[in-house]
Amino acid sequence: MSMNESPTSDLPIVTHRTLVASGGSIMVTIPQEWLKQNDLKAGDKVILVANGHLTVHKDNQELINKIKQSLTVMTPSQ
Repeated sequence: MSMNESPTSDLPIVTHRTLVASGGSIMVTIPQEWLKQNDLKAGDKVILVANGHLTVHKDNQELINKIKQSLTVMTPSQ
């Protein structure tokens, strides 16, 4: 373990958040510790995957390509 790594960095982050209305949207804050672990900061773009659960991923082309490929396989041919 490096000096910059906390002993709990492999443990899941479990916390409660309140949904906040802002204009026509609803927002939720993300824990600072999770942002650090995922090398994210305010203004970064993320990918939200909603499939029964909501998953947040750092924006990257490889993930986008995998999602597109999965959707192509799942879509019946016409």
